[in-house]
Amino acid sequence: MQLASFDMDSAGLDRIKAGTQLFAVDQQPWLQGFLAVSMADAYVSFGTAIASAPVLTGPGIVDAANVEATIAGAAAGFR
Repeated sequence: MQLASFDMDSAGLDRIKAGTQLFAVDQQPWLQGFLAVSMADAYVSFGTAIASAPVLTGPGIVDAANVEATIAGAAAGFR
């Protein structure tokens, strides 16, 4: 059986690194939630234009090709 997951976490990253999980989907909640609220607040508070073009929020796919960089980013507090 092959394993994949949504909602990236350290256990999933460890499984990807070990080769027991194919990939995880990083749903990028900051882009989906905080960014949207920040844009709405800037519009209400300052009249800043809200993006009319799509703001791509992912998903980010973490697999064997980028798991090391993802782990390093998480350790540094960027993910």
